[in-house]
Amino acid sequence: MLKKFVNKWTQFKQDENGASAIEYAVMAAVLVGVIVLALAFLDFDTAFTTINTSMQ
Repeated sequence: MLKKFVNKWTQFKQDENGASAIEYAVMAAVLVGVIVLALAFLDFDTAFTTINTSMQ
């Protein structure tokens, strides 16, 4: 029984398909988080205020 478990575990570790899908999901989540944080730190109010005051 233990030998079957070890064989299945070894096959799972050698299978690259499942690991790559998880890695892509983690990378996408990190990328979305970085974009959200970057947009949160941008100060749009002052940017639009300076554009509007310079046009008047």
